[in-house]
Amino acid sequence: MDERRSLVNLPRAEHLMRAAGVEALLAVHPVNVYYCSGFWSVLHKMGFDFAGAAVLPREHSRGAALITSASQLWRLSLRERDYPERIIPVTAPANPRSLHNPDAPGVHASTWPVSARETDWSAIQRGWVMASRAAAGNEAATTIHGIARALRDCGLTRARVATDDPRLAGLLAVAGLDGVECRYLPNLFRRLRMVKSDVELGLMREAARRNAAAAIATARQITVGMTMRDIETLFRIETAKRGAETVFVVAGGTGLLPHGEVRRGEPLLIDAVSHYQHYHGDFGRTVVVGEPSAEVRRRVEALRIGWQASFEALRPGRKYSEIRQAGLDAIARAGYRYLTVANPHSVGLQHTDEPFRDDSPFELKDDLVLEQGMTLTVDFPHLDVGFGACHLEDLVEITADGARPLADMDEPLIVV
Repeated sequence: MDERRSLVNLPRAEHLMRAAGVEALLAVHPVNVYYCSGFWSVLHKMGFDFAGAAVLPREHSRGAALITSASQLWRLSLRERDYPERIIPVTAPANPRSLHNPDAPGVHASTWPVSARETDWSAIQRGWVMASRAAAGNEAATTIHGIARALRDCGLTRARVATDDPRLAGLLAVAGLDGVECRYLPNLFRRLRMVKSDVELGLMREAARRNAAAAIATARQITVGMTMRDIETLFRIETAKRGAETVFVVAGGTGLLPHGEVRRGEPLLIDAVSHYQHYHGDFGRTVVVGEPSAEVRRRVEALRIGWQASFEALRPGRKYSEIRQAGLDAIARAGYRYLTVANPHSVGLQHTDEPFRDDSPFELKDDLVLEQGMTLTVDFPHLDVGFGACHLEDLVEITADGARPLADMDEPLIVV
């Protein structure tokens, strides 16, 4: 897998932009900036609202752009991914009175001291210096002014663009660039990301494999008397061992452990999510410390039957509702009457990475149609107060004629 290639599904991006009547995507949400540029600024992790931006024109010949803090130039010089060639560093206003001008200049980026001869620089250090020198004179006063410059450089100062933040239209107008029509279309970004490029599919396989391995390793260390915090700590350690980062782990149920600690023979669910290079894994199993009862095994078998039926129903053209019903019907036909949820959802740069309904201003789950290249799971949690909790969940990729697992679909019950 060549990790330096672009993440974007470019043919899909062009198709969706044409259908929406926009000439470019203008992203400031960190997930979308990363998707469009391959770069996730540490300032985004610090919580800065406009830590960076990306412009992805519909016409590839215009060239994409990344706008980010000048402090990130050295990291960008490592070329860990296929970043846009057009990078606009943001510093601070050279003249605060000029902020109504879209070309408002930034303060000249400071250069770090160089205490060794150039012949003694490492290749990485040489890249740092060259990146700083290349930025000289191209600094923008703010991220918004960097966006304005990028739109100008891409020939989009009179264009209609799709944005993921409703504030951008007003901010660009205040900065003197009022010829751009910004359309707030967050669903367009989500719909684009829903079908993965080849590079993304490779990352999703890694994310699924590492997350499942970390979850299983965590489950096998659970002992009687452990608390939820103990389990969370184990999962953080196991994900870190595998080069991933924890997002969350649920054990016992959505209300956590029903007795505050693990009890022998009581089933508890494990629902574990971590990310690898920002792509998410999602994995669920039933765990029992000690010998499971016959009733526990019956209910786990019900989930296995339901998940297998849903898995076999996965193929392009099917709706979420059809996948859900296939699983629930199979459980009923097998004679089980347990209250179980079957919840399909796309997974990617976000745990639930899919568009909502277009006909509502609210975030309502849509009955989406499966497409080749989607990565998703079908959640099968089963919660019963006084009994315990069971779960089964695996990540899959939708293929031309079905689905294939992104990690091993092993036994649904883990006995410790």
